[in-house]
Amino acid sequence: MSEDFFGDLGKTITKAAGEVVDKTGDFFESTKLKAQIAGEEKCIDKGYRNIGEVVFRQQAEGAQVSEEVQVLIEEIRKHMEQIAAFREELAQLKGQRVCPSCAAIIDADAAYCPKCGVAVPEEETVDAEMVEDAPEEAAEEAAEEIAGEDAAEDVGAETVEESKEEEA
Repeated sequence: MSEDFFGDLGKTITKAAGEVVDKTGDFFESTKLKAQIAGEEKCIDKGYRNIGEVVFRQQAEGAQVSEEVQVLIEEIRKHMEQIAAFREELAQLKGQRVCPSCAAIIDADAAYCPKCGVAVPEEETVDAEMVEDAPEEAAEEAAEEIAGEDAAEDVGAETVEESKEEEA
């Protein structure tokens, strides 16, 4: 009786182990196939992106594209402008600046971009006194322009009145 019990137990364990091996094999095969599908989907996405980049470049070079594509290109350009503004703001926060060639954030005193190697022109520094005086100077210039416009209007009005008198 105990032989039957242990014999049956051994057969049950062997059968269960075989099922576990089969299910484990199925699991790994399933995981492998899912990874292959994901890899192929990434290739398709990359292909779509490459097509888009080619069409984008062609449009920039003057090629005609459909209105639907033009709308998408404008949307991309808006996002690119927003990224550039964010990069500029980030660089300012860090006391750095943006490379005009590759848009990398570089040290403020860098003569060359460490990423692309392009010579980076020095930024113009603004004198603190100039900044403080600027609003006053701007106000004075605006007042002079307005005074000049008023004088020109007066001269213009006198000329018109003189012309009317001469005609009469």
